[in-house]
Amino acid sequence: MPRYAYRCKQCDHSFEIVHSMSEKKKDCPSCSANESLVRVPNLVTRKIAQKTKAGDVVKEFIKDAKQEVREEKERMQKEEYKP
Repeated sequence: MPRYAYRCKQCDHSFEIVHSMSEKKKDCPSCSANESLVRVPNLVTRKIAQKTKAGDVVKEFIKDAKQEVREEKERMQKEEYKP
């Protein structure tokens, strides 16, 4: 499952969590604010911090996103065809 980074608009708490692509977190685990979370592109942030070229960051992000889509598609197909 993919790892996602979130930031709370209320308390500015940031964290990473692993969940399926179809899931979205909305409530902050730190301050319990409702509908306060925004997803942050963590891969891009990490790669830029390492002073990698922007084009390389984009290519890797696309590669990872395609892999996540493939995995999610396979998971959904397995669930759809359960006898």
